[in-house]
Amino acid sequence: MNKRISFLGLGSFFTLLAGIMMIALIMDSTNHGFNYNLLIMIALAVLSFSCAAVLPHMQDQDERSAFIKQKAVKVTFITLCIVVAVILILASTSIISLGAVPIIQVIISISIIVSSISAIVIAKNN
Repeated sequence: MNKRISFLGLGSFFTLLAGIMMIALIMDSTNHGFNYNLLIMIALAVLSFSCAAVLPHMQDQDERSAFIKQKAVKVTFITLCIVVAVILILASTSIISLGAVPIIQVIISISIIVSSISAIVIAKNN
């Protein structure tokens, strides 16, 4: 139970940081772009809350926890392949023009969010 409270505390902390960053982004009238660090903060908040939700299913090192991890990795891999393909298509047709760092931040954030949410869905369905 102590680990679960720690994850909930971390999730609240990252949510608070994301809220502060969002308020600062709204108040900043000179910046008209998107802050990709905000996306990473949101991803870390999702990761913390999902770890708190999945912790009872993952504490026992049995076949069920290994199955949940394996399926979550498969879903994340397939999703990342699709995301990278979409980003490559959009970048090659000049629909988006992002640098390397924002693209990597988007890919990392999507991988964190997808793996966390897929672990919750798989744990609840099995």
